[in-house]
Amino acid sequence: MMGASPGGGGGLTHLSGSSRDLGLFVTRGGDSVDDGTTLRRGGDDVSKLRRSLRLDPLRWVRRRATQVLARWLWLTRDGRKLFAFIAMNVVYFTVELAWGLYTARIGLISDAFHLCFGCCVLTVSLYAIAHSRAPPDLLFSYGYGRMEVLAGFTNACFLMFMAFSLLVEALHSIIEENPQHPPYLLGSAVTNCSINLVGVVLFRRYARATVAYRCAQDMNLHGIFLHMVSDSMRSGCVIVATWLRYGAGVHHAEAATDLACAAAICALVFPLFRSTSRVLLQSTPEEVHVAALERCLREVLAVRGVEACVDARFWAMAPGSLVGTLALRIDRRADDAAVLRLVRSAYESRLGRVNLTVQLERTPA
Repeated sequence: MMGASPGGGGGLTHLSGSSRDLGLFVTRGGDSVDDGTTLRRGGDDVSKLRRSLRLDPLRWVRRRATQVLARWLWLTRDGRKLFAFIAMNVVYFTVELAWGLYTARIGLISDAFHLCFGCCVLTVSLYAIAHSRAPPDLLFSYGYGRMEVLAGFTNACFLMFMAFSLLVEALHSIIEENPQHPPYLLGSAVTNCSINLVGVVLFRRYARATVAYRCAQDMNLHGIFLHMVSDSMRSGCVIVATWLRYGAGVHHAEAATDLACAAAICALVFPLFRSTSRVLLQSTPEEVHVAALERCLREVLAVRGVEACVDARFWAMAPGSLVGTLALRIDRRADDAAVLRLVRSAYESRLGRVNLTVQLERTPA
């Protein structure tokens, strides 16, 4: 989006849009003139935004709930598979909790609550799949795609917490020298492992040897896959530890298997945790090298009429969606359109698709 305030001195000019949308338009005094490809904005949009912010909260919640329910009925193929997996886990942990309460076995109750917490995390991922395709609106002008990044981060945090809990169990087993996994948990572990292996097969497409995310959906689905793999490993460790302790007589089998499982989960999950954290903290994407940004800035400063770069910021809205803002000081006699065209060309030639906003400040007369 490009806009220029009336008058020469101290004027502001803006350029925004992706590489697919090359339309420019000039705004003066709140009106807009566009080329037919960009959104027309003026005083009406500002008043509409203010009205939307003053909506009745209950009415807004009802409208959002209706929209989300409609999208859930038309989930993607991966969304339907995840919904079926969550349904299986809900049925299983309900039965396990009921049986644990009936027999007064704290191990079954604890495992049921762990599965319930895991289902809540997976429900966050399902909600992100259903809602992330909503179009941008006045409240979320960039859209809802980053919800899948947040869902992937939530899965990564949950799995890191699982690894920490396994580490605590291992230390407790070493210090107290008491079995942490009673024999009656063997059947529960086998059932839980079988259900999670079904999920691993359903989402095997999103297993990655090298983590290179192309979009926000990749982060969310990879987090779902790691969740199922980690739960399978945890159940497998219970099976192996029970067999080693009560079958082979290995004294510290539980501590060894818990430590190994915790280390494996951390190694698998940490790349996802780091990638999602970088996106949510709005750091420069790893695929965008600092040297490329410096070369682009040198080309911009070499443009006729550009005197200085006041500010330059680049971050990823989601994997594959680069956003940048520039604030340039230009000569008061410089041609706005020519400067904007050359600045845009400099960044697109090296960075590819970028949603770029440029603010031009003229030097005072």
